Amino acid sequence: MAEEEGAHMLLTNCPSCILSLEQGLELMRESGEPMEFGIFNFYKVFSRALGEGSNGAAGT
Repeated sequence: MAEEEGAHMLLTNCPSCILSLEQGLELMRESGEPMEFGIFNFYKVFSRALGEGSNGAAGT
């Protein structure tokens, strides 16, 4: 759905959502349906913007 709407990234503060979405993307890749899509943790993105390190990508 996100790709159909033109979204290439998702920003969320829900750890369960991040895990679920990452697992879904991995399953899509394994099934041969490659999808370039970034899932970012809200807090890490804004921490980085404020100069506190980390790149904002989930799992980093």
